Amino acid sequence: RRETSAFFQSAMAPVVLSGFLVLAGLFFTLFTWAYVENSLVAMRSGRETYLNLTEGIFQPLVADMTIFLLFLLPAVTMRLLSGELRSGRFDLIMSWPVPERAWVLGKWLSTMAVAASLILASAAYFGVVALLGKPEVGPVLVAVLGLLLLSGAVAAWGLVFSGLFPYQVIAYFLSFAFALALFMIGALEPHVPGPLGRLMGELSLSNHFLRFSRGVLDSRDVVYFVSLA
Repeated sequence: RRETSAFFQSAMAPVVLSGFLVLAGLFFTLFTWAYVENSLVAMRSGRETYLNLTEGIFQPLVADMTIFLLFLLPAVTMRLLSGELRSGRFDLIMSWPVPERAWVLGKWLSTMAVAASLILASAAYFGVVALLGKPEVGPVLVAVLGLLLLSGAVAAWGLVFSGLFPYQVIAYFLSFAFALALFMIGALEPHVPGPLGRLMGELSLSNHFLRFSRGVLDSRDVVYFVSLA
């Protein structure tokens, strides 16, 4: 509660929240316009064309939201431990009768509360489509679960880097670089032969999230994100 309230009372909260919603809203608008244009073309052609709201709007939007989370969540985690290390409060906190695992879990849960708030706030865009159309609910819920699992993994490693250095900028850069490396490593799989290439594919954050964005719930992907966290 202390960490969560400290974030929402800080100057960072409106920047992170508004930045995420503006970016998500911009891409939502672009994908919606593209879907409308494709629908009009299909109607004018007179041919039977398969169009799906989930595939046309939600899948690309959720895929882009992962990049926004990779960029913003390290800004939330960078201050969790590094600020206390730099201010000298860390030794005082460690003297309190609270187990270290409670501190770590509490700070991680506070970041998850922020991530859940971001995802919940973006639900307004999904609600607009639900009012005007008939999207499939199941795939959307699976995609939201994927976003939460991805946020948990990124938040956990952001907390790790925040505890290694007393400088928030270094903690942010290393957290973002690590998450981005996991996100991009799958692109190297076709160019690296043998077991190493397959290992890169298995470590790829984007590969494991791809099935979530398509509304497919696979236990391998759940295990990946939980293990990473």
